[in-house]
Amino acid sequence: MNPLRVSTFVVPLVVWFVIVVCSLFWNLALLDDQAMNIAHLQVGGIVSLVKVERLRNTIHGGLFVPTEVSASVAPDRYSGIMMPESVTVQGLAMTKINPAHVGQQVEAIGKYQKHLFVHITSLRPLNTQNQPDEWEREQLRAFERTAKARFEMNEAGGGRVFRYMVPVMTEKECLLCHGKQGFREGDVRGGISVTIPAEPVFDTLAGQRTMTIAGHGGAFILVSFMIAGYSRKLGRQWNALEGLKNSQEQLVAERTAELHGANEALRQENTLRRDAEEASLQLNRQLEQRVAERTAELQAANSELEAFCYSVAHDLRTPLRGMNGFSRIILERYGDTLDEEGKDYLGRLSAASVRMGQLVDDLLHLTKVTRSEMRRRTVDLTAMAQEIAADCRHTQPDRRAEFNIQGGLVANADENLLRIVMVNLLANAWKFSAREPVSRIDVGSTERDGKTVFFVKDNGVGFDMAYVGKLFGPFERLVSFNEFEGTGIGLATVKRIVERHGGMVWAEGEPGKGATFHFTLS
Repeated sequence: MNPLRVSTFVVPLVVWFVIVVCSLFWNLALLDDQAMNIAHLQVGGIVSLVKVERLRNTIHGGLFVPTEVSASVAPDRYSGIMMPESVTVQGLAMTKINPAHVGQQVEAIGKYQKHLFVHITSLRPLNTQNQPDEWEREQLRAFERTAKARFEMNEAGGGRVFRYMVPVMTEKECLLCHGKQGFREGDVRGGISVTIPAEPVFDTLAGQRTMTIAGHGGAFILVSFMIAGYSRKLGRQWNALEGLKNSQEQLVAERTAELHGANEALRQENTLRRDAEEASLQLNRQLEQRVAERTAELQAANSELEAFCYSVAHDLRTPLRGMNGFSRIILERYGDTLDEEGKDYLGRLSAASVRMGQLVDDLLHLTKVTRSEMRRRTVDLTAMAQEIAADCRHTQPDRRAEFNIQGGLVANADENLLRIVMVNLLANAWKFSAREPVSRIDVGSTERDGKTVFFVKDNGVGFDMAYVGKLFGPFERLVSFNEFEGTGIGLATVKRIVERHGGMVWAEGEPGKGATFHFTLS
């Protein structure tokens, strides 16, 4: 057989046949389940009606019927309880019959109504005629373990039947007849069994079964024709491809010869490339050696620069302290002989020397934080912020301020460097919100792109976002020294510490509405 015919017609046809058969059996199984559900609902409804009617009769101790009708009901020979008689106001004689006898009448009527069989039974029946059959006995024993209803489809009398049985619990009113058997309220006393023929239920779905079979058969025939047409089309295309294949093989032979020549050229090119790679490796080794030498030289230069910075700072502090000291002496000794303008000049000179000293200290501090060794660990940022906030309050105990510090803030960072960051940010928030009636400073964190972003927010003077690029530069100030003191080094220090931790820092603000500083740590 032609392999193309097998792959394009026989195999798809077999696969389609298997799919249709599986789908057919699955849908027929669904219809059987639907029939089971219908039967379950029917017998369940019957049992519910019997239970309600029996409970009503039990609560009332029986059912009064005309005496001429009750004559056809056998007397209660099992309970030992006399059934009373009565006469209605119209003079009709009435006799109360036992609830059990009412149930027997329901059973008798059911047998003649569409082969419905209702049976109230027990493992210990008062009436021996109410003995359970084998299936009922098995379910009653199961009720003693767990009071759960049972529903099955069985073979009986040469046909299929649905059988449903629920436990009958001992009610308080039942003890009148069944208390002498040792039953207590809440015990499983027996069960109500309902049996109906299965065929009428399945017959209601016969039309659907026929439609399901016909639908699957039609689908199989339709798709089989489509597969046959597609197979013929592929056969024609296959023949065309065979002709194309022959021409391609000739072309491939020609190209193969060309490739042999190109491969020879590539081998020569690869030889030249290997020589170039060896030369490149030699050059890289030389560069690595030079980088190592330059790194050593840079480390030595940095050490010398650090020593020079400390020397310059020491040399600058001495004259600055002299300027400040002499200015104070002149003011103290000769203040009376100076006019207000002279005193102002000396005051400015003294303040300038103090600012210059602070600037030198900040520059040294900035140099130190960018070169110190980092020791990362888990830091309780909440506790740290609370300590810094307490220090701010001690500087101005009478000032009205609210600190809202989020609980549970932790970071993996160098504790000393992170404290410098928080001191600078909280000190700025404290300083620039001083003119507000009540300073409000928030410290917390948010999630952004899977990263934790910490923030410090205040309700102070804020800033114009047009100048945000200047905030983190050394000596950059967006307000004058006369308004708020400072050297302009603090935020530059914050930026370098955050970047050393592999993070980012940025700010948002608006004039008169406060500022928010955000930072991340890798």
